[in-house]
Amino acid sequence: MKGGRRDELAILRRLREVTCLLSGDADPKRLVPTVLDHAIGLVGAERGFVVVLVAGPPARFEVAAARSLDREDIRQPELKLSRSIVERVARGEKAELVLDAQADESVRNVTSVKEQELRSILCVPLRVHGRSLGVVYVDHRFHTGKFDEGDLATLEAFAVPAAIVLDAATRMEELKRRGDELATRVATIERLRADLAASYKKRSSEANRLLDEVARSARAASSVEPIPGLIGRSGVMKRLVQLVRRVAPSDVPVLVAGESGSGKELVARALHDLSKRRGGPFLAENCAALADPLLESELFGHEQGAFTGAVKQHQGLFEAARGGTLLLDEVGEMSPSLQAKLLRVVQEHEVRRVGGGHSIPVDVRIVTATHRDLEAMVASGAFRADLFYRLNVMRIDVPPLRERVEDLPALLDHCLEKASDGRTIRVEPQARELLLAYSWPGNVRELENEVRRLVVLAEDGVVRPALLSPHLLGRLGSGPSRAAAAAPEEDKDDVPLRGVWRLDELEKEMVLRALRRA
Repeated sequence: MKGGRRDELAILRRLREVTCLLSGDADPKRLVPTVLDHAIGLVGAERGFVVVLVAGPPARFEVAAARSLDREDIRQPELKLSRSIVERVARGEKAELVLDAQADESVRNVTSVKEQELRSILCVPLRVHGRSLGVVYVDHRFHTGKFDEGDLATLEAFAVPAAIVLDAATRMEELKRRGDELATRVATIERLRADLAASYKKRSSEANRLLDEVARSARAASSVEPIPGLIGRSGVMKRLVQLVRRVAPSDVPVLVAGESGSGKELVARALHDLSKRRGGPFLAENCAALADPLLESELFGHEQGAFTGAVKQHQGLFEAARGGTLLLDEVGEMSPSLQAKLLRVVQEHEVRRVGGGHSIPVDVRIVTATHRDLEAMVASGAFRADLFYRLNVMRIDVPPLRERVEDLPALLDHCLEKASDGRTIRVEPQARELLLAYSWPGNVRELENEVRRLVVLAEDGVVRPALLSPHLLGRLGSGPSRAAAAAPEEDKDDVPLRGVWRLDELEKEMVLRALRRA
């Protein structure tokens, strides 16, 4: 030992002070500099560093504390020590003592050693439970041989409790951090649980309300009283019937929109029959069927001698329908000049006959119908906007037959009963399924005409597939030929297409049967 016997009492006192830190300040940020100050004082170093190994990936070394003899922090500590010595000690787990760094072949060419002009260096590992925490590194720039083997043994003895203190403090800090995280997560979970409970309560209340509303709607839909002539119990038809019943008692103009043949006139008739005007006349005129002069005379009437051929006075439909309902079908086909005259009637509730000199009050409910897009016609200037808004006070859209295919069986039976005129008509299963599989682009009118045709052709009272219209079978993709339809019933290819409802399935089955026959 340098200078004779070392003051072992002072060393033991410092070791005891470091050990007592276990029951004192457990904050690593304050604890590490304190431990380092004790290490510097034990060996009389000029400077000291505590370098810790930070787990990766990748693992790296960080300076946790850097102090001088007067307990001042050292700036830019990474540049003030020999990293090569630190790494060797930390990874090799063996302390190093350098008596004169400028003369020692192993370190004198190290950049930090040359730049700092280091002389004496002492570095010991910090280990606990077989695990490396880092190193304690002390040096002196001005004296060679400042440290000896006794200082090395002293610092190694100091490093044992110091490592325990640092490890315990680090673990306590980690536990505190995890405890804080756990408390935060618990608080978050509690908040989310409360939010979830509130959301569940709100959604449960909303779901119950919706269920009640659906139940009320279902009861209302199931209790809808059918209207004669409007056949079908599909959802769209129930909604249509509900709307007709709601609108009928009012006198407001109604625009009935829908494809040709969908049953717009039946809706207009239902509006009349359910209204307070049902005791009055119901008259209808197709605006596309007459030229302008004839349509004007038909709607508004004319005086005797108003034009060539007007041999007597004629009462128009507006007058004839007084107290009742007038349906103007295909109103979108009306010319601009007649649109202007119709607008005056709708506004003033009076008409002037062709060739007449005075106005005649009329009391009639106006229902218009069209298969055209009147909004687009208004936008293009083909239909008067002011007339459109006068006629479109209430709009009823009649769904095409393809949107209510579940009504097809009932409609088919209704049309058969209506067309059979008391005769007993039987439709073979295959023919019925073909009829039900067809898309009916012409809607109910096409269905009615096809059924009337089949009733006429069914001389023996049986409707077979061969009697169906060629265009109908053509649209289906591949219908049975007349020869196949006339084949003996035991022919397996003539088995009725039971259960075939979708068009793609029907086409597939027809193609397979045609291939088998060929």
